[in-house]
Amino acid sequence: MHQALNRAHRPHRFDQVVGQAHAVTIFRNALRRDRLGHAYLLSGPHGVGKTSLARIVAMAANCLNPQDGEPCLSCETCLNASLYTVEIDAASNNGVDDTRDLRERAQFVPPIGRRKVYIIDEAHALSPQSFNVLLKILEEPPDHLIFLFATTSPEKMPITVLSRCQRINLRRFEDDEVSAQLTAVAGREGLSVSPDAVGWMAKKAEGSMRDGLAMLELAASYAEDEVTTADARTALGSVPEEEIAALLSAVQAQNGEAVLDRTAALEREGADFVQLGHDLLDEVGRRMTAAYREGDGQSPAFWLNLCRELLALEAAGVGSQVGRLALEARLLAAAAFGPKTAVLAPAPAATAVPAAAEPVALDPLAKMSGGGERWFAILLQGARARHQDGEVWIEFPSPGSLIRAEQEDARRLFEKGLERMLGQSVQIHFGISKER
Repeated sequence: MHQALNRAHRPHRFDQVVGQAHAVTIFRNALRRDRLGHAYLLSGPHGVGKTSLARIVAMAANCLNPQDGEPCLSCETCLNASLYTVEIDAASNNGVDDTRDLRERAQFVPPIGRRKVYIIDEAHALSPQSFNVLLKILEEPPDHLIFLFATTSPEKMPITVLSRCQRINLRRFEDDEVSAQLTAVAGREGLSVSPDAVGWMAKKAEGSMRDGLAMLELAASYAEDEVTTADARTALGSVPEEEIAALLSAVQAQNGEAVLDRTAALEREGADFVQLGHDLLDEVGRRMTAAYREGDGQSPAFWLNLCRELLALEAAGVGSQVGRLALEARLLAAAAFGPKTAVLAPAPAATAVPAAAEPVALDPLAKMSGGGERWFAILLQGARARHQDGEVWIEFPSPGSLIRAEQEDARRLFEKGLERMLGQSVQIHFGISKER
């Protein structure tokens, strides 16, 4: 039976894991020194290898012939991992009765192997009552027991559980890492894929290896011979770049009729409007960054306003059935405020900050907000500020941080905190740092 590429090409040893060297080093050292902990939390975006890494740890912890912390893949325990590894999807087994059953079964030693390993996927989906049931066994676990929690949302887990786990954050993959893996998998599978198509799919995967492999499989199923970028776009329901550019040009020109004509034509061609929204957001984000950093002749305010509209559309999770109408409404709203009439004042570039302006430490602002606004503390990370004569220039490392800072609740926290710190009323200017 055919296996999906993301399953067929999962790593089975630490030396096969891509892009998570820090996590591999932690686990291999712990296994070599026989100092493996009883509970770990693997957090990170989807498709970065949390479950795959957990399975390797489970196998290595029970291997009869480990090799420098690596499982041998040929001994009795390596070949029968299901006898000591229990995988649970917390999203569908999140009731307190499920957790009580888990706690009772965890007391028994496995039929083979030294350790019984529980891999709990999407752990944040467990109910509060379920977490309470787990606390005791996490606090005083049997010697043979290991918990490996995997989650995309660690902030939703109780602090009482987090404090009993060793936390390892897995990062998104870089585009070149995804490209290299897609090329390697295509070679092993005998698939012919153009370098341009590989690069395009790697970019669209947005750091998720699983998504990249799924795109490769879908595009290969569609293509007759070599997979081209056009094949990948068609298979994934993505419209050509020239159509994206034409649609954005109509919005810039404040030509609502042209916007409607183009979306109608795209619908007749079978475009996926949810995917179109993603593609537009990618391109608008690129143009917004260029407008702030290089000054491409367009008002940064226009791109910022359009980016906000598309982000609101994505946050709403609009389904494909009403996708065209929802997208049209957002594009027409942005077109009403074209480049010449955008209501948002462009943020000053880093060079606009006066040389005599003095640095301001932003860390205290999180405490001044009462400590309850965790998102605000995250927003402050990487931000830098300078002030002079009641004016404050705050620069962020990314367009996403700038967009969030411009929102009313964030601006209010900045103004309130800085006025307390500086002892005077302030006028704040937001921008993006030119230093990458």
